[in-house]
Amino acid sequence: AVLLDDIRSSEIARTLSPKLGANLYGYELVPRILWFRDNIPNVDSQTRKIFTTHSYVVHKLTGAYCLDPHTALAFGSIFDSSNFQWNSDQLKEFNISANILPPVQPPKTIAGRITREAARITGLKAGIPVLVGTGDTFISILTAICSCSIY
Repeated sequence: AVLLDDIRSSEIARTLSPKLGANLYGYELVPRILWFRDNIPNVDSQTRKIFTTHSYVVHKLTGAYCLDPHTALAFGSIFDSSNFQWNSDQLKEFNISANILPPVQPPKTIAGRITREAARITGLKAGIPVLVGTGDTFISILTAICSCSIY
């Protein structure tokens, strides 16, 4: 797993920043994919899907493959928020298959329901709805705002 603080792609990010018209830091998707291509043989042919931590949990619980727009935006300009889609021009430019990227859906969307297998492993009840969700910082802010409005 490549976590947020992983800086291996920061040099690639610096070289791409002028081209993409943004200050990249290395946690965006394109620099990370390029770093993997440069440093891990056959990574492209072996990559089936790209997950974040929370999208992986949703996938393991439900089998659904999805991502929220806030997290997609954090991937950098590869996500076009004006049409809620992955940027097809950048996908082509960097030779990234759209098939490895999850569909983007609002966080409150029901991604799926807990499968029997996930229920067996976790002890949760099969059929419970699971939301697409979002990253920890964003959802923590939202929760804090909602909690404050209750009082």
